[in-house]
Amino acid sequence: MEKFLTLITNLTKILVTDTLEPKVKNLIHRNIN
Repeated sequence: MEKFLTLITNLTKILVTDTLEPKVKNLIHRNIN
C-alpha cells in the first residue's frame, strides 16, 4: 500500500511539474522582455 501511495505522489509531482513549469517559464520570459 505504501509503495502505491508513493507511486501516485510521484506521478502527481511529474504532472504538476509538466503543467506548471512551462507557464512559469513563459511568465519569466515575458517579464524579462
